[in-house]
Amino acid sequence: MLIFLKRVLTQALVVTSFTISTVGWAASDILVGIYPGLSEYSTLEESFFAYPVAVTPIDDDGVLTPKIIKGKLAHSVFVGSDQDNTLEVYQSFYDALSNGGFELVFTCSNSECGGDLVYELVGKSSIASAYAEVRQSGPVNTDFHYLVARQKQADNPAWLSYFIYKYRGNKLYLAQDVVTPKAIATKQVDIKIAFDEIDQSGRVILDGLYFATDSDALQPTSSPALKDISAYLKRHPKRQFFVVGHTDSQGSFSHNQSLSERRANAVVSALVTDYGVPSTMLAARGVGPLSPKASNLSEAGRSHNRRVELVPAN
Repeated sequence: MLIFLKRVLTQALVVTSFTISTVGWAASDILVGIYPGLSEYSTLEESFFAYPVAVTPIDDDGVLTPKIIKGKLAHSVFVGSDQDNTLEVYQSFYDALSNGGFELVFTCSNSECGGDLVYELVGKSSIASAYAEVRQSGPVNTDFHYLVARQKQADNPAWLSYFIYKYRGNKLYLAQDVVTPKAIATKQVDIKIAFDEIDQSGRVILDGLYFATDSDALQPTSSPALKDISAYLKRHPKRQFFVVGHTDSQGSFSHNQSLSERRANAVVSALVTDYGVPSTMLAARGVGPLSPKASNLSEAGRSHNRRVELVPAN
């Protein structure tokens, strides 16, 4: 049986017909479940976070393509004993969510997840330390269950995910994440690309181009940079350029090479179709992780390596 707690009476998610007890925890706005016998170990709240959920297993190349939910994150870790059974905990949440107005988006257990799912989802994020107890001391191979659910019939449906894990007979840990989608408030930022670097170093990084995670879909916030790039190109109509995509080294080489080329093509397509740049001026190429600007051993370095450059062809 699950006992459900309500943190703030802003949004009521009735997940089960079991008794609901109300407590006055601040900052979260959703009904969440506590499994009897587990105690709260740690909590974390982010007012806005790009939270990844798995919707498929990790593939044979070790690549995970998660769905990114952007919004308010309420993260809690609960701990039990070495006598608690991960399957019983998992099945209790599975049943309660199935019967309580949630769509079960994805579940997996142990090796069917395709690898160390906790690490692939959050191990490289800014809140990785909040999951240290869940990951414990090694890859997730045994006694591991993962569940993602999405609220049905709501104007702004919340997402719930659960990592339920016991490593080599140690205590059971459960990480429960509740994400309430919301848009982040943004302000217009002027992007000034240093085009004079082309004649000095033979290339220029096209700052201000933004893509969806692991995708070649250009985001609307890329418009100021695309306008700036098109203006530069139109001032040099007799020149030709390569638009070169780069990635970090996470994942397989074939995946990264393909992604880098698709992103370069997306930039060329936008410049030609939306900004009237002659197609004869541009050729798209992708080099994946082959030309890094910084070390791929840190997220800061990887962020510098994910880029698009303009390189003169003549």
